[in-house]
Amino acid sequence: MGIDKPKLFRRAATALAITLIGTSVLLAEEIAPDLKITVKPGDNLIDIVERVSGATDKWQEVARYNDMVDPHALSPGQVITVPGALLRHRGYAVVDYFSGQATYFEIGGQAGKPLERGQRVYIGESVKTEDGFISLSFTSESVVNIQPQSDFRIDEIECADTAGSCQITLWSEQGDATVKVNSNGFERPTNFTIKTPYASAVVRGTVFDFTVSKTDGIVGNTLGVAEGEVLISSSEAEKSVPGGKGVVGGEGQSVSRLYDLLQPPVITNLPHYMRVSPEDRIEWLELPGAASYELSFGSGGEPLARTSSSLNYSAIEFPAGDYTVGVRGVDENGLRGYPATQRVVAVDLAPELSPLDLSIGLSLDMLRVEKRRIDPRQQFEIQISDRIETHEGQIVLADYRSYDLGNGEAFNIPVDNSRDIYLRYRQLVDETLVSRYTPVVLIAASRDR
Repeated sequence: MGIDKPKLFRRAATALAITLIGTSVLLAEEIAPDLKITVKPGDNLIDIVERVSGATDKWQEVARYNDMVDPHALSPGQVITVPGALLRHRGYAVVDYFSGQATYFEIGGQAGKPLERGQRVYIGESVKTEDGFISLSFTSESVVNIQPQSDFRIDEIECADTAGSCQITLWSEQGDATVKVNSNGFERPTNFTIKTPYASAVVRGTVFDFTVSKTDGIVGNTLGVAEGEVLISSSEAEKSVPGGKGVVGGEGQSVSRLYDLLQPPVITNLPHYMRVSPEDRIEWLELPGAASYELSFGSGGEPLARTSSSLNYSAIEFPAGDYTVGVRGVDENGLRGYPATQRVVAVDLAPELSPLDLSIGLSLDMLRVEKRRIDPRQQFEIQISDRIETHEGQIVLADYRSYDLGNGEAFNIPVDNSRDIYLRYRQLVDETLVSRYTPVVLIAASRDR
């Protein structure tokens, strides 16, 4: 059966292509040995050769190299050898970081293989995440952060001449990635393309979020542009998408409508010095237009976890250490807004340790806290508010102020004694260990004012 080239290229033209102009990506090439490829259902020789060599006119050479009588009649399971000479400029990306369940697939490979840091991922190879993350880096410090439940294949890296331009193409039928492309390394604009089955876009910018989905009844793409500009098109419409805007494409969706990206949430209610134990949580003000919230957690610049929540708070349950927490709203279309970030210091609980026995009372406009029968060198943290809320059956302080109280036997904290005061406190053992909080204590307002 012959290959219908016009039909083949029309089909390719319907793919979503997010292309970054004026930026720089990986220039990583090496001389490769012959490459053996196992044919999969639906493969054709033109696609196979283009995928591994970046050339559209070399398929006849590969047919001759393999003594093919009919190069158009490929069978699943058939093994084709692509000569190394055609792969001389076979580029690769580098795995900077990965976590959780994350694998890669060689060309024609049916089973995923474990990833390693520093590993090269070549043209035609794929990476896949289950609950994990993968960060692919490029020599210009460009980075593609691939999120859980994603599958991306490198289709093209054509970067042989730094005086010219560089072309990188990824393919995904289901995936979620945040892409940052810096602009150094090439004299001419560099094209960075992500293709999916649903639409086409050209990006003139450096930072964007991209999702392609075919699960849970959702089929299509979401594209949010933090910086730069996107020209996105489908069979129905074409639209320019500037920074701060997003668009939804795919089945039953028109790319002609622009949506405003949500602004960053305002993070509130964090303990003093951003010290958090499993009893604490990060909170933020409810964001108008947010259908849900996305939280990301990282350490040392590496992603650790990502969760979604319909609530405007979340627990922080990680081993002791420094972390960065990111929070952003997600609208009803699935478009992510701008993130708010906060550094926190996770500490452990000492469950066997009881909080300090403090004497607390009002004196005029001062809340007086005394350490009675306690070593004055012991430190504690006290949280004060004039309002409480009930979350999941627990009484919590709302919009509290936090104080670290150290050496000394007594402390005075200014308050408005015309209002009821609610507080709780805990002992600070060291930089990584704290006691549990006391139950919330009520200090009744002075009624004679």
